[in-house]
Amino acid sequence: MAAHTTPPRTAPEPGGGTPPRGAAPPGQRGTEPPGRARESAATLREILAPATVVVLAVFVGLMFHRVFGLTAVLLPTAVAAVVPAVLVAVLCRGPRVPATVSATVSVVVAAVAGTAAYARDRAFAAVIPTPGSLAALAGDLADAPREILTTVLPVTRPGGSAVLVPACVWAASGIGTELLFRTRLAALALVPPTLLFLGAALLATGAPGTSLPLVAGFAAAVGLFLAVREARRPTTTALAGLLALALAVPAALGALALPGGTRHAFDPRGHVDPPAPTTVRGPNPLAYVSAWLQNPETLMFTDAGSTPPPGGTLYRLTVFDHYDGVSWAPVERFLPSGGRVPEPESGRGSAGPEVEQDITVAELPGVFLPAVERPTEVRDATDAFAVDPDAGVLASATPLRNGTNYRVTSRPSEHDPTHTEFAAAGDTASALELPAPDGSGASVPVVDELRAYAQEATAGAQFPYQQALRLASWLRGHAVSDPQAIPGHSYRHIQYFLGTSHQGTSEQFATAFALMARTLALPTRVVVGFRAEGGSPEGVTRVRGGDVLVWAEVEFAGEGWVPFFPTPGAGSATSAVAPPTEEVTEPVPVPGEAVPPGDPKTGPARDDVDRAIENRGHAPPSADHAGAGGSGVRAAVLVPATAGTVLAAYAALALGGPAWLRRRRTRGSPRARIAGAWEQVVDDVAGIGPPLPPGATTGDVVAHARTHAGAQAAESAAVVASAADGVAFGDVDPSDSLADACACQGRLLRGHLKAVTADTRLARLTGRLRPRSVAGLLAAARRAVRRARLHPASSSGVKPPAPTGS
Repeated sequence: MAAHTTPPRTAPEPGGGTPPRGAAPPGQRGTEPPGRARESAATLREILAPATVVVLAVFVGLMFHRVFGLTAVLLPTAVAAVVPAVLVAVLCRGPRVPATVSATVSVVVAAVAGTAAYARDRAFAAVIPTPGSLAALAGDLADAPREILTTVLPVTRPGGSAVLVPACVWAASGIGTELLFRTRLAALALVPPTLLFLGAALLATGAPGTSLPLVAGFAAAVGLFLAVREARRPTTTALAGLLALALAVPAALGALALPGGTRHAFDPRGHVDPPAPTTVRGPNPLAYVSAWLQNPETLMFTDAGSTPPPGGTLYRLTVFDHYDGVSWAPVERFLPSGGRVPEPESGRGSAGPEVEQDITVAELPGVFLPAVERPTEVRDATDAFAVDPDAGVLASATPLRNGTNYRVTSRPSEHDPTHTEFAAAGDTASALELPAPDGSGASVPVVDELRAYAQEATAGAQFPYQQALRLASWLRGHAVSDPQAIPGHSYRHIQYFLGTSHQGTSEQFATAFALMARTLALPTRVVVGFRAEGGSPEGVTRVRGGDVLVWAEVEFAGEGWVPFFPTPGAGSATSAVAPPTEEVTEPVPVPGEAVPPGDPKTGPARDDVDRAIENRGHAPPSADHAGAGGSGVRAAVLVPATAGTVLAAYAALALGGPAWLRRRRTRGSPRARIAGAWEQVVDDVAGIGPPLPPGATTGDVVAHARTHAGAQAAESAAVVASAADGVAFGDVDPSDSLADACACQGRLLRGHLKAVTADTRLARLTGRLRPRSVAGLLAAARRAVRRARLHPASSSGVKPPAPTGS
């Protein structure tokens, strides 16, 4: 039997024939001739398809808005998206020029435009490219990704790296349009913009802001492109529109997991070597602490920003995290920044309200810029500056001068003792190092002494926060603060301070606390800053040398670095901005006593909570404050994840199940294969026209195929029905050749059905997703599996087809 082919859809001949499906009845058709309508549609596609490629290229450029700022990328993006598309369209219309010529013209125009915009000082007549200008452009283009990945975004002074934006947009538009005009596979035009869009997303990792609208818009533009290219097929157009929605919605909802969306996503910055910290080297501020204390009236800097709180303001200068037994070394993991200070990777406590500061440097030496912890943005700095993202330390590229002015916005951390009380200690390995300066690698006597002091101070402590509190209180009562004490913080200085003099500055108190805490496996670091107790009547806070203060910080899991102030007279153990509390006038809670109630409106004071925690006899058995919100977070993640998994499994079963069932029915003995072929015929025929009656016979199935699919489909169905009847009732001996013939007729039947149902493909696709269809699919699969398992050599496990009745 000859294979059936679908006749081309043409207008009916005058005097007979049936109009094609979807055609308007006579008398209701438009006046435009069909040929002209097709030409108009083709012309519209020729315009919309390249226009959509241009839109995709625009999205590539806009993705850099988180890197350079929106205003910096708008104009280069618009020019670089339109110009190459117009060039390619002009060159490819009419007598088509070779691709090499078109690409050469595009590259030359790009070189001229890039030279005029980014390398005018090395160009001839400020426009014509020269070897020097081209080398400069190529160098800037090659260095741009690394420069972006080693800078705290956004880049407010991009320099040569800004050339990357028009270069990516030009490539996306030019190459995409070339592929559109020169290949038959339209999807190839989507490859360049998609790859460059993802590349821009990688470079924007860690930048402020969101890319949700751009991700959704790009996905929708992809669906629009597919719809435009397949506009002559209504079903494909509808599917393309659904594809656009299917891409846009989950892409928008899941964009937080894309590069640049969250800190937990893949971050390419970890795979790029940061620049050497040569621009932030300066004198060690710890070396100035003693001199500042002995000249307490020397003006360090002024702050004309926000009104200071009643307890004063605490300014951080720099952080020291490496100790070699002789001195502390300040942090060196700096990145150049355009003004933003990112949040630490290790996390921190809840952030309080913003604090604005307008700081003017006076006699403060070095390169470190004082600011309230934790800074988020720096503005109006005269020189370029860098930032340590983990510690939040700011440093100028050049030494500070008298009169240097800058504005900084901070959001101080608000550590709640009830959240930190039972938190585990952090895991920063470098903050636990205790070197052995004798070079033998063995534990030196001073470390053993520090460990003994620490164990004495924290005896009975049950959890890390309580250990830190007791250690700070022990130091505050073990020694006195003396501004005239001998400076220094080496092992021997601390040994003399703890065992002999019992007098020191905050330099010795903070160092002793940090080293003793490290012997207890508490990660610590030391901070140098200033504590100013109030401002002047005109609203300006003057910070002087006598306000210098050194304190320690302990890392706790989930809370980040929590400050501790072991120096007597520097506020309380965990707060330096509270009024001095040299002598405790309030009753101290006894071990195990509940936290005092405090003010009914604000709750107990932090000092009261800390004292209650410090004197608690044991940790409650159910203490798990560190993970208190874990169940809510897990539920917020697991519920949508589970729902998405269920929906994905349902869709995979509904869409892929029929193909699996067809393959399953072609396995087993000849008898089983013939029975399976008939079941497949019934399923295929039931999918067209009205539903089959519940008790349909083989004759009914064949008649249904003839009515709704034509004689050829009915003939194929009849062959399979005859074989199934003969095998089921013993008239025909099943054989491999008969099973193969039934499988062949089943494939021919499906070809006939696809030909007559080409315009209802979308309806069949949605029909598969109905719960009734999925339930029937599962029942059929269960019968096929049971038949193959229980009766591998026969089809006795399958209900035989009903007789034809003829």
